[in-house]
Amino acid sequence: MKRFLKLFLVLIIITLVGYFSGNYILTRVSHKYVAELKSKLEAKGLFFEELSYKDISIRSLRSVSINNVNLTFTLDKEIYGRKSFHSSFHAQNIIINLVSIQEAKVTFSLNNFSLHVEPGESSERKTFGEFEEAHFTCTIPISLRTPETSAKDVLLQVENLFQQNKAIGLSLSGIAKISIGEERVKLAVKTVEKRDSVYLHFNQTDILQAAKTFDIELAEKEAEVIANHPSLVPAMIRITGDARQKSRAYRSRDKSFPEDAFRHVYWSYHLTREFGFTLAKQITDAHETAPGNTAKERAMDFHNNEIARELAKGNLSEAQIVNLVLTSNNIIRHPSEVLQ
Repeated sequence: MKRFLKLFLVLIIITLVGYFSGNYILTRVSHKYVAELKSKLEAKGLFFEELSYKDISIRSLRSVSINNVNLTFTLDKEIYGRKSFHSSFHAQNIIINLVSIQEAKVTFSLNNFSLHVEPGESSERKTFGEFEEAHFTCTIPISLRTPETSAKDVLLQVENLFQQNKAIGLSLSGIAKISIGEERVKLAVKTVEKRDSVYLHFNQTDILQAAKTFDIELAEKEAEVIANHPSLVPAMIRITGDARQKSRAYRSRDKSFPEDAFRHVYWSYHLTREFGFTLAKQITDAHETAPGNTAKERAMDFHNNEIARELAKGNLSEAQIVNLVLTSNNIIRHPSEVLQ
């Protein structure tokens, strides 16, 4: 996330440079400012292979466009305490709008952009490392008089959007490429407005299709819950896939093994450990809306999911979970054990 925010900081700086040099005749002059910007950022450990744009054009008295923007840079490992990594950005244009002449404030948008941020060691949590065909609009006014303070305000909302999934003054749409294990899947993402805030939302159909890639059948309501928590999707699918694979493996070695009971206990336990009680319950409850189960099968699953959420208060190994499923009186191992 720090790398992602660093890129947005660079874009905001370029936005300000672009506004001040917003005249086709002054494009060459603006390139001089970009060269000076590169020098200052390199002193802070950001080394640019490319920081360029084709030209700057005036769209109206209050609007300019920086066209064909390209950024390719590396963060230095000695400054950032890890291996060096490369990132790249391209936008058809960056539009800058003057919203207040008296207060000297602007807003900006990135149109038809692509973004790639090299994943780090714990890339699962970094869902948004790559975008394509994307559009981003910031309606938070950036003061040309106090650009550093304004940039911090914008970056705070960007961070809120991608980490807390709640922000103000931002709009985003595009295709996100996310890594789940060794697979790369594409999911349409956009912001949706609720009251005074915006939230990220994945396309529900894309979620269902991505799950099938991992031999996972999601209920419609389950996919809806997952789609509303984009940054958690890789871990959700990983946990669901692990529960299915492990339960099948135990069953293949022992035909008497209670596969369904283990799958639900393991799944609900790890969802709760990863995402907390409330979200884990939302996911598992939504899963039970899928057709096909009898009333007793559904009651068994609800019960075992609930037991697992309580077990998640402790730190259990896989072997301990297996033992509990096989021996605990609190676990329902077969629908016939469900009381009327």
